[in-house]
Amino acid sequence: MTGFLLRRIMGLAVTFLVAAGLVLLVFEAVGPRALPLSAGFINALLAAVGGDLGTSPTQGAPVLALVLERLWVTLPVTGLAMAVSLALGLPLGTIAGLWRGTLVDRVVTGVARIGAAGPHFWFGMLLVLLFAVTLRLLPPGGFVPWQEDPAAAFRALMLPALALALPQAGRLALAMRDALSDVQDRDFMLAARARGMTARQAARRHGIGMAMPRALAGLGQQFGVLAGATLIVETVFFLPGLGRLTLAALAEGDLALLRGAAIAALALVAIASLAGECFRAVAGAWRQTDHAKSIRPSQGPLSRRGFRVGLIIVFVLAAPGFLSMFWTPFAADTSAAVLPPDMVRWLGTDATGKDMLAALMAGVITSLLIALFAVLIAAVAGVALGVIAAALGGAGDWLLMRLCAVLTTIPALILAIALAPHYGANAVSATLLLGLVLVPVMARSVRDGICAGQAHGSMAAARLAGLGHWAATMRHVVPGIGGLIVARALALFATGIVAEAALSFAGLGAQPPTASLGLMLAVAREQLLQFPHLAVMPGAVLVVLVAALNAVADALRDGLDPALRGHGGFHAVA
Repeated sequence: MTGFLLRRIMGLAVTFLVAAGLVLLVFEAVGPRALPLSAGFINALLAAVGGDLGTSPTQGAPVLALVLERLWVTLPVTGLAMAVSLALGLPLGTIAGLWRGTLVDRVVTGVARIGAAGPHFWFGMLLVLLFAVTLRLLPPGGFVPWQEDPAAAFRALMLPALALALPQAGRLALAMRDALSDVQDRDFMLAARARGMTARQAARRHGIGMAMPRALAGLGQQFGVLAGATLIVETVFFLPGLGRLTLAALAEGDLALLRGAAIAALALVAIASLAGECFRAVAGAWRQTDHAKSIRPSQGPLSRRGFRVGLIIVFVLAAPGFLSMFWTPFAADTSAAVLPPDMVRWLGTDATGKDMLAALMAGVITSLLIALFAVLIAAVAGVALGVIAAALGGAGDWLLMRLCAVLTTIPALILAIALAPHYGANAVSATLLLGLVLVPVMARSVRDGICAGQAHGSMAAARLAGLGHWAATMRHVVPGIGGLIVARALALFATGIVAEAALSFAGLGAQPPTASLGLMLAVAREQLLQFPHLAVMPGAVLVVLVAALNAVADALRDGLDPALRGHGGFHAVA
């Protein structure tokens, strides 16, 4: 375990340093410069290594002091959210896996899918409405300094931590449920049942420990995503943390403070990722275990109920969106603001007098188009990069994958903040940014799939027949990962929709008058206590759309994977 932790700490430290250097380079490239780019970058890098992040012109104080002051809020809420996600996700996934195929499994899995599909900030608004407005159990926002009243400060962090934890808990529950279900089909589990154990007894005694490593395989990366989401959730609850400091600096054009906050956010992501790896080590996930799925007969994707239902839901939500490009039922009318639903306006109107149904139709198509073009960028560049890395092998493969690891460490919000002062915040820049962020994710998936295929016997036979490594890979391996690419692209499509909503919610994506689900939620947040229903419909549509796309992607992944069909193919990491 010690060796595992040391390797992970060193790897995360190098990744953080390279990512921080890239962020400094971006700020130096897009900001005003008194020196050439190379000289300015070296000066900024040396100053940052020495702890000098400059002085904020708007605050009149050292940037490092301002950032450290805000971390006293951001770090606790992130740590609390990580603990809550583990406390909710692992037990729920275990329950679903132990009772697979029953009503309990279906209910838990359905709740977990909804949680995994929802954006953190929308869950935050719902929690405010439930626990602060309706039940009056917790404060709706604000923060009391720790030194004044630690109990009140902790209570102020409970709802933000729960909002951050719910999506991660859903993903953990689904991962644990799938891992435990697959373990129960292994030979050693069948042998335990042959000795007289029931299926649940064998799963409790042997299955949970074997399923845990696979369920926690991506925990460090998930905690990194959670840390990045903290910056946006803080704005929902008006917490004086790093997120509000960063967005305030962006609004004021304070590049020095923006740069320091971006470096601090990267450090937060690295710390959260390290915490996830430490939990994996404590849970025994560092051991070398067989992570391959059990091979069992599998239906094709078209015969899966989740695939069919998901496609129907996507069509039902997308078709009116495409219709809105050519026809809108009602124009905005400021005299008809916040009207309740009636026979004419089925969903009522929002605070600007715009028909809610028309706004949802336009918002859905905006989110779909931005995510679609971002995924196309990621697919073209990511597939090419993954194929090149796998075909090169050796040092070339290692270097390209380390670059992908560095890029996946940088949250999309940080890149958007770094580029916004120069390129502005709009739908086009959000599309390009999301495409850039998704490229390394696709590249790593494609590379892993090809590497798994290269270990298959057909690759060795092609090499014996005289083909070189590159030619054998392109002829015999790359054509076999088409299902992986399609399934991964659909999963990234769903991810892109949520990311676009988050950027628009933070003011870094689509701008008025362009409709966007994230933008609708941002407007609803300002009037959450007066008109809470305005926040419900856009978020519900977003969650249903993303959950349906995830269901389609999961069905494709399982149905097109040769290992699950019992063929002599290979299982690729999707």
